[in-house]
Amino acid sequence: MDKADMLIIKYLSKSASSCEQSELLEWLEMSEDNKVRFRSFKDAYDLWGSEADMKVSDVKFQWIKFACSVSGKTKKQAPARWCYTPVRYAAIFLAGVLLSYFIYSHVGSDRKEELYRVTKIETGIGERSKVTLPDGSTVWINACSSISFDNSFGDEVRSVLLNGEAYFDVQTDSLKPFLVHVDKFTHRVTGTSFNVYSFGDENQMSIALLEGKVSVEYDKCKKQLLPGEMITYDKSTGQITCARVDVRHISSWRDGEYTFDDLTFEDLSKRLERMYDVRFVFDNKLARQMRFGGTLRSSYSLETIMKVIKTSVPITYTINENTVHIY
Repeated sequence: MDKADMLIIKYLSKSASSCEQSELLEWLEMSEDNKVRFRSFKDAYDLWGSEADMKVSDVKFQWIKFACSVSGKTKKQAPARWCYTPVRYAAIFLAGVLLSYFIYSHVGSDRKEELYRVTKIETGIGERSKVTLPDGSTVWINACSSISFDNSFGDEVRSVLLNGEAYFDVQTDSLKPFLVHVDKFTHRVTGTSFNVYSFGDENQMSIALLEGKVSVEYDKCKKQLLPGEMITYDKSTGQITCARVDVRHISSWRDGEYTFDDLTFEDLSKRLERMYDVRFVFDNKLARQMRFGGTLRSSYSLETIMKVIKTSVPITYTINENTVHIY
């Protein structure tokens, strides 16, 4: 049994940690085959899991016992009574898995989607979107970003996967924590307003809290964030820093206003690429690390923004169709 199987079993048996849930969600997004594999296990668990749950409390331990029973040991080495019950229920589970694969090979796609469904909301270049989740929480999604959640959302926890930037206004529910999985982090809240920034092609990710409480979980570390604080993670160094910030400015992109402080030209260029569907080429390598502060509006043209930048730092530029060269 490989790691993915163990993650699925722990998730279905409600013994998976938040980090393991995040890892499973990322694995599901990798391919349609992974989703089919998960559905098969879920069918098996639904069909046979109730009885097994009453008898088997530690899934991993029972699998170890089952492996022992079929490893070729003699009765003297492993008495039949010791492994009888685990073998019985492991066999039931395996039978369910096989039955599920048979079912999925013969039923229609509608039935498959009914059993396991992922909802994904994404935005394109220059787009912003405001969505309401099933629990009434509101999410603003910035350009070139996405959030996704499956149909178990709200059963016991409210779990979403984020790629990019989003602002969350979460409905209070102390019995069902709201989990935002992003990169290697899990942000755990109950009722909170906060901004998360994490793009796969950028070196830094951050979460800034406007109001409420957020518990930032990373590996075995946990940090409680207070209103007005922002945690930043540097992917290249692994360094985590916490600082006081003006969160309202950080989240002002919802209204088409981008306020930034001490931002490198390279980081600014990535934001502009997502706003204007262009690509920056730095022929002047030193310009990458030039730093900026100020406010831009999405209503500004790219030409206007470049003129403003040019007045602040000693650069020249050309715009050729969708490519901006910095000299």
